[in-house]
Amino acid sequence: MANIQFEEEDGWLSCHLSEGETPILTLAARKPEAQPAPRCRMQPFTVRGGHLLRSEMIMSERDQAASTDGRAVRLELGDHPLAQELRALTLGKMASYQYCPRFQAVLTPVVESFAV
Repeated sequence: MANIQFEEEDGWLSCHLSEGETPILTLAARKPEAQPAPRCRMQPFTVRGGHLLRSEMIMSERDQAASTDGRAVRLELGDHPLAQELRALTLGKMASYQYCPRFQAVLTPVVESFAV
């Protein structure tokens, strides 16, 4: 089990993830001004048992904001083995992030499955 702590300071929202005393990562983003938003649909993809799985997620956001400003997000990786795996992915820059302080979501069962 991992420890998750959230904090807000100087207009930044931060999420600290650790296992015991070992930091995994800290993800921080500038807190944008959230506005009422309509319902939307997303199609998340996951891999399990050698298959690419597509589901549908229906989100009913109450308040939402988005940003494409790469300077508004910081990711710091710790020394945990999971952080080492993330570091090995050589992640690129953030394309966008979404801030939803209040929302509801429904994840459907798998809609399609493709062998990989």
